Amino acid sequence: MPGRQCLRMTEEHAPEPPARFTNTRAARLARARLDRLLDGGGSDLAIWRKVQQRVPEAWATLEQDIDCHEVKMQITLRLDTSVVKFYRAMGKGYQARMNRILGTYAQMRIGEVERERAYQDEADVLLRERLPEELGEIWRKHRAVFLAESDVDLSWMDRIFDVGT
Repeated sequence: MPGRQCLRMTEEHAPEPPARFTNTRAARLARARLDRLLDGGGSDLAIWRKVQQRVPEAWATLEQDIDCHEVKMQITLRLDTSVVKFYRAMGKGYQARMNRILGTYAQMRIGEVERERAYQDEADVLLRERLPEELGEIWRKHRAVFLAESDVDLSWMDRIFDVGT
């Protein structure tokens, strides 16, 4: 991004679940909302585990990230009252904190795309090494028939067997 000076994330391992979950009304409502967002989990521990699987480790170190100074753009943004109250309750700098969270999310989404691409490349290499060459010959010979008769995306077969479109 133009004007971005720095961004650093520290790495830590996933934490252990709390021995006892906070039982205030706000905490219960927050866990219920997370449960809905995570397609159900049931118990507090199940929700906690789903969050650990889906939320990148860097969220835990967000406050330790180095500040990045970019030109700011003013926008109008409508947020839930509870969200605004939560961040305002954290004190001075809540808007910068919200900006940092949104920026970190954007970087993680961008990074995830690259991570998925790297995993796909690794999988292609492994498949290419393990599948017999005879299967590649069959694919190249009958590719048009397979593609015409299938509604499934078979482009991965082209990648594995180095077949141009």
